[in-house]
Amino acid sequence: ELQRERAFSLVLATHNERLARGCDRVLRMEDGALRALGAAEAREYWNGMA
Repeated sequence: ELQRERAFSLVLATHNERLARGCDRVLRMEDGALRALGAAEAREYWNGMA
């Protein structure tokens, strides 16, 4: 909501699943490179962590 209203972005690096689940976009560090997870892939990732 803030991003739309004020046109800003926030980069958050965390190992905290609860914080990450609230993000609009999730990227993973794999072999030293960032890889974006699609919505379905992110759900599978979080479900696998439970």
